[in-house]
Amino acid sequence: MTEKNPISSETEEYGPVRTFLAELAGKLHLNVSFELEVDERFLRINVTGPDADDLLVGKGAAVRSDVIEALQLLTSRSIGAGESNQIVVIDANRYRESRLELLERTANRIGDFVQSNQQRMTVYGMNSFDRRAIHLQLAQRGGIVTDSEGYGTLRCLVVKGETPS
Repeated sequence: MTEKNPISSETEEYGPVRTFLAELAGKLHLNVSFELEVDERFLRINVTGPDADDLLVGKGAAVRSDVIEALQLLTSRSIGAGESNQIVVIDANRYRESRLELLERTANRIGDFVQSNQQRMTVYGMNSFDRRAIHLQLAQRGGIVTDSEGYGTLRCLVVKGETPS
């Protein structure tokens, strides 16, 4: 069995988070530690250590964060984050930062295509983090409108040229 590593945070208020994540990591036999960054709106947890990359599925550009998303949901629900209006965000070895850079480049390519071809584009298979990153990147451009349509796993991102008024 793997040794449970403590979660680094000076605040005793986050003791239940430390306990929950340490127990979960132990049950999953993961040799990881957790770094907490806390502000009024977010509780950011970065998972580090030899087994942190095991929370990512796939390799290269096809890597997905499904396990991180599930861990994030479980953590949020277990500590009642909805009651405090604090959003729990979990990352592994700063994966989200590199993913965000890739998504910004992808958003720019989609925006270029939509503007040059005057065609609507629908993008499927994105989680909420990916869709939001593309929405935010394209919101900085003029002449582009984005929207999300559908529900659950069928939710998709729609990008189209802005119609002149």
